[in-house]
Amino acid sequence: MASKNALQKALFGFSKEALISLLVELAEKNKSNLEYIKQAAEKDQESPLLETYRRKISSFIRDWKKPQPKAFSELRKIIKEFLETSKDKLLTLQLMFFCMKESISFIKNQKQCSDDFFHALADMFYHTLEYSQNNALLIRYRKHYEKMLALAKKTDTDLYEELTTLYHDYIDA
Repeated sequence: MASKNALQKALFGFSKEALISLLVELAEKNKSNLEYIKQAAEKDQESPLLETYRRKISSFIRDWKKPQPKAFSELRKIIKEFLETSKDKLLTLQLMFFCMKESISFIKNQKQCSDDFFHALADMFYHTLEYSQNNALLIRYRKHYEKMLALAKKTDTDLYEELTTLYHDYIDA
């Protein structure tokens, strides 16, 4: 097997079209290659603006002492501000997923949240599903939703059942 450096040198000589053709061929040969290439392409689409808003959300969630349902209205404002600034629906959805992941992780670590807080989080999940469907992204990001459900299951709360019901209402419709 060639060394990484030798491979990089060989690929450096390829034209853009030849590299694209090679990546498509690799993706067609193996499903794991396809997934890896798709993930790399999505990662490449990330922007400094997205990172700035991710930090805003992380900071906001990290500062929660006793989480209140009204905190989600602040998170929605941050996401809305991002959409108005970026005008990018795909990156906005990525920010929504990030917000959900951070919120569910917080619950997993916190262990004590009110039912109202869980319902507010489920409402945010609902809006994320709705946004995906309205922008024809629901099926494309199905695996992201399934990861959110797996994370919610680890919270040992009723959140998993609530989110699963919402998810299937959209996916199975």
